[in-house]
Amino acid sequence: MRWWWLCWTCTLAMAAPVGLVNGSFEDDADGNGVPDGWATSGDASVVQALSRERLPDGTWCAKLACTGFGRPGPAAHAMLAQNDTIRLERGQWYRLRLRIRGDLPAGAVSVALSNTRAWSNLGLQDGILVEPSWTSFETTFRATESISSGLRLQLWWTTTGTCWFDEVSLESIPPAAARGREALPVSTAANLVPNGGFEAGVGNWHSVADVPGWGGNLTGLVGAVDGTQHRGGQASLRIDLRQDRLPVFWFDYFKLQQAPIRRPLAGHRGWIEVVPGQQYTAAAWVRATPAGLPATLRVRGLGGWRRETTQPAGGAWSQLRVPFRAETQQVYVAVGPDLGERPEGTLWVDDVALRAGETAHDEPRSPLVLVVESPAVPASPGPLQAVIANQSPVARRATVRWRLTDFDDAEAAAGELVVDLPALTSRQVAVGRPLPPGFYRASVTVDDGEVYPPQPVRLLVGDANPRAETVCGMNHGYPSDGLLTASRRIGLGWFRDWSYKWHDVEPQQGQFDFAAADAQVDRVRARDLQVVCNLPFPSATWASRGPAPADPSDERAMLACIAHAPRDPALLANYIRTTVAHLRGRVGAFEIFNEPVYTHYSLPRAAGYTVEDYGRLLQVAAAAVRAGNPQALVLGGIQAGPAHLTKELIATGALRSVDALTLHTYPGRARPETLVPDLAQLRADLSAAGLPRLPLWWTEGSYYADDDPGIVPYTSSWLTALPNERLAAQFTVRLNAILCGYDTRRICYHSGTTGQLNEDNPSGVFFEYDGQPRKVAAAVLAFNRFVGPGFVTRGRLPSAPEVYGFAFDSDGKSVTVVWTTGPPRALAVDRGAWNVYDLQGQPVTGPPQLGPAPLYLVAPQPGQSPPLP
Repeated sequence: MRWWWLCWTCTLAMAAPVGLVNGSFEDDADGNGVPDGWATSGDASVVQALSRERLPDGTWCAKLACTGFGRPGPAAHAMLAQNDTIRLERGQWYRLRLRIRGDLPAGAVSVALSNTRAWSNLGLQDGILVEPSWTSFETTFRATESISSGLRLQLWWTTTGTCWFDEVSLESIPPAAARGREALPVSTAANLVPNGGFEAGVGNWHSVADVPGWGGNLTGLVGAVDGTQHRGGQASLRIDLRQDRLPVFWFDYFKLQQAPIRRPLAGHRGWIEVVPGQQYTAAAWVRATPAGLPATLRVRGLGGWRRETTQPAGGAWSQLRVPFRAETQQVYVAVGPDLGERPEGTLWVDDVALRAGETAHDEPRSPLVLVVESPAVPASPGPLQAVIANQSPVARRATVRWRLTDFDDAEAAAGELVVDLPALTSRQVAVGRPLPPGFYRASVTVDDGEVYPPQPVRLLVGDANPRAETVCGMNHGYPSDGLLTASRRIGLGWFRDWSYKWHDVEPQQGQFDFAAADAQVDRVRARDLQVVCNLPFPSATWASRGPAPADPSDERAMLACIAHAPRDPALLANYIRTTVAHLRGRVGAFEIFNEPVYTHYSLPRAAGYTVEDYGRLLQVAAAAVRAGNPQALVLGGIQAGPAHLTKELIATGALRSVDALTLHTYPGRARPETLVPDLAQLRADLSAAGLPRLPLWWTEGSYYADDDPGIVPYTSSWLTALPNERLAAQFTVRLNAILCGYDTRRICYHSGTTGQLNEDNPSGVFFEYDGQPRKVAAAVLAFNRFVGPGFVTRGRLPSAPEVYGFAFDSDGKSVTVVWTTGPPRALAVDRGAWNVYDLQGQPVTGPPQLGPAPLYLVAPQPGQSPPLP
């Protein structure tokens, strides 16, 4: 069993242990059955027992069994812990490895290293998927503190169940250098920039800008290919800017962003490999009208490193150059105009280059280049379009090979075509074949040439005009209008907007200014999308009981102030009433505060506030909403999981004043089925309180995954990603069905953010930084097709414990969403009465197989329920 453990030890000569004891659980010196150095931790009401168990090969493992939970609370968990044995050095990288198996409803265990004096995280916070059989887990992290006492390694979960652990190791390792995954092939060409002369179009070029906040960056290219202007070859990139139609970066969080982009830089997709310490030169040829328009040439490396120059571009072609000594292993080159305060300007760019040494050559990186164009979302079912260019002085015959893979990464189609290209010419070609609805990736190669972008192109074939009103939506509007349009097309019909914060719309008492907030909401509504207005904070700075910020630009101090209750609830009522009346006819749903009591956002418990305090202000706010618009919906809740402080809120009676109770959950790697008992209990508690029909809204949370992360290893202070997009799509639809099964009327995922050129991240849920879809987009598009916004839930159907089937009446039909968390099994269903569709909404023609991916069973009449195993 332990041969691979010996391999690790032999191959990691530079790794060093850091004090963890008895990671193999072999030692039990006092014979009490508990492995030395390990203990349990948790509330006294949690019934848990730690022991050792002998394995078939004669070695030992740890077994932690939890058989009961009492009162809810922050320590209501079963936990395996080791205290005060580990030494960490701030900034040092470490690797944790272990083996695990378990029988847990959640199917996941959390792992962290914590400072138990400050209760702060020390750099390790992750989730582990747990299977009935042994699996290995590994993660790397960078320590945030130097510490040798008051720290704890902890592995925990929050349900009954049993877990077994073995071969736990923690060791220091050499720095884990981050690398861009979307890297170009290593090349010996004189010029390393791909398609730097734009002879194959602009499909591998993408814009990036210096934008504020954490919402992301630009989506798509500001500019177009120009076949009438060129320095050499047959084309250039033309970037037109006018003050009255600049691209705008939007975001609605704490500081509203409506930033016109006056310096959009076009960069190539894919990182260029360079040698740190070596001299390089980047260059680009530019010309402008009017003459004198500044142009910027930038070299960007991982971690924010960059070198750039900005110089006036003349009416004739001139060259920008940036000599630099590489300080990172990967870079890309970007170039574009700086409009500044000028009313308008046009910059042409050609022959972008990068090479080792002190000169930059204009010749192309590869004589033969093919660029695949990324389709819109959803894509048409026809073949993909591509441009192939022969940049050499002789004619060439190019053999193009393509391969399409489907949602399950199986080959869907493959083929090739031969293209004859005269010297210095380009042609548009079609690759692939027409496809049925669903998610696909297209991989293309060309003999003796290069293909861009370097990653396979993602596409989602589906309905380009789904219903306007849907169950699903997003927390925060995407910063680009293009992604808003794409969201509409995959069935995200709602956006939770944060623009009407009290301190923004009433900066001084009695002086309201809605202009900036209106612009945020109006751009969403202009795309036939609905808005739920989140009123996140209970105060403005001038109205708060909290400490006034000495510096209004200090976001942390501002948050600490406006999180407090207002000194007079009447001031809160006036703000809400005025805001709701202003939005009448445009916004019809309002959520009262964001995550009150248990976080720092509003009425924090650390400042002495209680659930009762929130309940009182919720009633004031609800009355103010209805005074501003009697038809508006009032949403309120603690906005945590269904079991967190919910009974306390119900007991206040405040929920009698709202139209829906709001929830937030970030399940990490836990199975969505863990919510079932909590939601069932919530429904029972609401019924006991006389609120049996009070609907739910889930306004924040998500599963995350990215099969092609922009930077590896991917690290996040808050986001725990699943291992792949396929699993994320399955979990998301299962979560949707469970939530709607307990009458959750709207689901808003978090968050409407993006990555940036060559630096993607999974937090945007549905899209890569350039708008290419993730697999979950196909799954949510199908869910919204079957479960419409006016659905009636008939709850969970009778079945075996591991089979989940939730029945709905929607659009005059019966829809049952069904899956199993156990072994796959045949599903016996009358195919004359029921049509069966898979996770992507494609018809299932053969005998249906029940597995972890939900199936949709659809009958033409409402009220029908299929028999389930």
